[in-house]
Amino acid sequence: MKILYITDIHGDENKYEKVIELAKRENVDAVINGGDIFPKRDNRMTHQYRFMRDYLDDYFKRLNEEGIEYYVMLGNDDLEMNDLEFDRLCQKYPNIHNIVDSKHKLGDYEIIGMNKILDTPYTQKERVIYEDNFSSDFEILPGGIKNIDGKYTIINNWPE
Repeated sequence: MKILYITDIHGDENKYEKVIELAKRENVDAVINGGDIFPKRDNRMTHQYRFMRDYLDDYFKRLNEEGIEYYVMLGNDDLEMNDLEFDRLCQKYPNIHNIVDSKHKLGDYEIIGMNKILDTPYTQKERVIYEDNFSSDFEILPGGIKNIDGKYTIINNWPE
């Protein structure tokens, strides 16, 4: 079985196109995208939804037409406000699998995605968890960012 694993493309359409070209050329059985799939530039709330609607829908359609199995989850830079629409988009195509908190078969293997992480030393975000009694060589920044009622809100003391 041949698997192509990718992550952190951050909405770069050129990289997405290279992925589909490589998957076809190398005759891979599946692509696994580990997250951070949406753009993170400028106004994420606008750009991420637009990217999903204007690019990713067609991309998933092309993967489906090529018969490429695609296992994907949203990452810590992908806003939670898009989760429901993203899941609906994945369900449109039989070969696109949103793997977050669910099990999917890939040949003799099972894939389960988990996208809640401790993201040190970066600023805490929506999909990032804080662990009690965590110790690290990295300093955990005290602040964080969360989308509350459609606006980015700075959280000054994330652990609280």
